[in-house]
Amino acid sequence: MYQTFNTRSERLQKIKNEADAEIAKLKELRKVLVEKNISGVYSDEIFKEQNALIEDKITKAQIAKDETTFEKYNIEAITSFVKTLLADLGEAYRRSNVSQVKVLLGSIFPSKLAWSYNGTLNHSIIPLYQSIRTISTNGVLSCEPYVSGTF
Repeated sequence: MYQTFNTRSERLQKIKNEADAEIAKLKELRKVLVEKNISGVYSDEIFKEQNALIEDKITKAQIAKDETTFEKYNIEAITSFVKTLLADLGEAYRRSNVSQVKVLLGSIFPSKLAWSYNGTLNHSIIPLYQSIRTISTNGVLSCEPYVSGTF
C-alpha cells in the first residue's frame, strides 16, 4: 500500500511541477502578447481573443495543480481506515456489496482469488468462502464448517 501511495504521490507531484512550468510559460506568452498589443502589432480584437485563450489554459493548469487533489492522498487516513476495516472482517463482509466483497476477499489472500465469468468465486476455494459467510450473530467469524472438514 505504501509503495502504491508513493508511486501515485510522485505522479501527482510531477503533474503539479509540469503545471507550474506551463503556467510560467503561459504568463510569459501573455506578457509578449501585451507588449505586441501596446506596440501596435496586434489589434485590440486579436489581443482580447488570444488573451482569453491564454487565460483559459492558465485556469486549466491551475486546476491540474490544485492542492485539494494532494490533500485527498493521506496515507495515515488510508492506513487507519484499512486497519479499522480489517479489525472486524465479519462486519466488513456483512456490510459490503458484491463488488466490495470481491475486493475484500481478494485483498485478504496473497495469492489472489479467481472469479468465474459470472462473478462467482472459483470452486477451489468455495469452502473458505462459505465459512466466511457463516458469521455468527455476535460478529465473530465462524470457521466451523471449514475446520471440521464438512464442506
